[in-house]
Amino acid sequence: LLASSQLQSTDARRVFPCFDEPDFKATFKISITHQPGYQAFSNMPAVHTTTTADGWIRSDFDITPKMSTYILAFVVADFRSRNHTFKNGYSLRVWARPDAYAQTEHGLNFAVKTYIFFTDYFGIPDVVPKADHVAVPDFSAGAMENWGLVIYRETALLYDPLVSSSSNKYMVTLIVAHEIAHTWFGNMATMRWWDDLWLNEGFASILMYIAMDHVYPEWNVFAIQVVEDIFPVMVKDALITSHPVSTEIKDPTDIQQSFDSISYNKGMAVLRMLRSFIGPSNFRKGLQWYAVNGTFVIGRIMDTWTRQMGYPMVHVVDRGGYYELHQSRFLLHDNGTQYNASETPYGYKWYIPFTYVTQRKPQDVKITWLDMDSTSIQKDSKGWLLGNYEYTGFFRVLYEKPMWGQLADQLHKDHTVFPEASRAGLIGDAFSFSRANLLNYDVTLNLTRYLKAEKSYVPWRAFLDSMEFLRGMISTRAAYVHLQRYLRRLVEPVFNNTYSQDTTLRERYLRRVILSIACDVGVTHAVETAKRLFKNWMEVGQSHPADLSLPVYSVGVREGGVEEWDFVWNKSQSTKVASERDMMMEALAQTQKSFLLWRYIQWIFDSDKIKMQDVRVVISYFTKTPLARMVSLQFLMSRWDEMNRRFGEDAFVMREVIQEVTTYVNTEFQLHQLERLFHEKPPKTASKATENALALIRANIDWMTQNYDKIDNWLQNNFT
Repeated sequence: LLASSQLQSTDARRVFPCFDEPDFKATFKISITHQPGYQAFSNMPAVHTTTTADGWIRSDFDITPKMSTYILAFVVADFRSRNHTFKNGYSLRVWARPDAYAQTEHGLNFAVKTYIFFTDYFGIPDVVPKADHVAVPDFSAGAMENWGLVIYRETALLYDPLVSSSSNKYMVTLIVAHEIAHTWFGNMATMRWWDDLWLNEGFASILMYIAMDHVYPEWNVFAIQVVEDIFPVMVKDALITSHPVSTEIKDPTDIQQSFDSISYNKGMAVLRMLRSFIGPSNFRKGLQWYAVNGTFVIGRIMDTWTRQMGYPMVHVVDRGGYYELHQSRFLLHDNGTQYNASETPYGYKWYIPFTYVTQRKPQDVKITWLDMDSTSIQKDSKGWLLGNYEYTGFFRVLYEKPMWGQLADQLHKDHTVFPEASRAGLIGDAFSFSRANLLNYDVTLNLTRYLKAEKSYVPWRAFLDSMEFLRGMISTRAAYVHLQRYLRRLVEPVFNNTYSQDTTLRERYLRRVILSIACDVGVTHAVETAKRLFKNWMEVGQSHPADLSLPVYSVGVREGGVEEWDFVWNKSQSTKVASERDMMMEALAQTQKSFLLWRYIQWIFDSDKIKMQDVRVVISYFTKTPLARMVSLQFLMSRWDEMNRRFGEDAFVMREVIQEVTTYVNTEFQLHQLERLFHEKPPKTASKATENALALIRANIDWMTQNYDKIDNWLQNNFT
């Protein structure tokens, strides 16, 4: 038995009468009565316990500091903890079910280092005398920063070095740092109202990377941040249906819908940009001021980034003796035609800190400000110019075609002249401009030829994410065969060179993604390797490197039938390691048997098989193959009433389901079906998600019209 709370954003009122708004702070004295054999936790330490007349235990907790209602919390469980007590008496404990106790070591060790770092960084200790971090088997949020009692789903806190992947270790580290950062940003200093949610989440998100970089400098987390957090939100923010990071909140439904990647990741990205141009030391001083005074003055420069949606692209034009720079808003489709610049006081213009290097001085990073309109840069010599160095700015750079050629030539000659985040930026920007019909795909695809020599995870991740869009869009068309051939030629030499290299986390990251894509596109040695590892695991229980688990499970299910599928499903239900279960559940959606996919997706309505916390994750797994995408779309339309009834009150679930299922929809017929469905039976809490989905589908249709034939021709001319 287990009881745990989740009161953010407006559910404290369901537990006790209160003024349930973040700025209405109060002290709380909590008492919990529970059965013997269980521990009770709340925000403060228990001051005494008594036994009631009927044999139950009453735990009374100390009075909290003044705090918002939404970070009040309690847990009742029979858990085991791993503990650390600091010299000043501050207690830090990580709790999990007893059979998962061994998985708490990394979470505790990193939490200890992070508390030490943040206490020094801010110069202010936590005023609550303890912090319990509790891993809950079924938890709707990823994690929740309740003051003194942080609650996580198990995959966000637990790590088993023998079974969990490097990406799981990275994710646990990331989330623990994020939740601890909330001690200062969210708990001590809180936004006045939910329209500034981004202050809580954006600051916690940038701080988690600062802490991780301090503890694990060899991970180069700021480069990984570009491809895993910033690029995805740039796709969303390039839609006409986006919203500013600081957005008007009128009712609880608006609050729920504001917990999205714009608040978290765009908020983080603009703060990352701010930290870059004012410097880490000044940024730290500003955060120290905010933590003490609860105010953060960012001024007109940053207002252009937080009070209007979207972001700019900087056009770079070679004028002979100088480069001309001018800006415009970037949209994934219909650039410049579907919005009214007067709807924002800034006219969709931004103050842009444009950093750059040149071929003559590739290590000399310079900055010029693009003040709402245009500016120029004097040329120091012939050769290339690279803008947005290390991708610290939240904008894209659109070069003239000859300049793209110069940059591609440099990548082919020696790609290491550019830092890995900049290489990823070139790939991400080029594919985004091509997707928006601003750059021919032949320019973009020629840029990627150098990848045969690329040994860094970050540029490969940028490329593979961009390829995921192309593969998803054309997977049912003839050009897909040519695209797979192109990918095989790029990936095979990298697979052969990296398969046995896995000494560092970053090398293990690269090895995992390369094996996955190599299996997906049919590199023979990769597929046979994965099949052999799966067979040995299934028949004799032989283990394999944890970082290879997902591609091994996926190939086993994809190449197998009912027996293999049932084996992986049963293993997913019996494993004691939540991260391993997640990999198995992702692999199950790789089957090429449609009846197994239908069986699987219908289990989202059966909480005994798929927990509520996993519904949106399982749906996301159905975007990975053409057959699974078809099944998930048919399921959404045929079972919409039941979806709305079961999940309609949960904006997080409905938003993710709608977004994932419609990602690659690209026909007029499907658009009309979904328009009618969403109009006649709108979701209870995710109206913005349906608007975003329909806008993206229209963009997909336009993309197919504009680009499919061009891509097919390039692939046939170069790889047939």
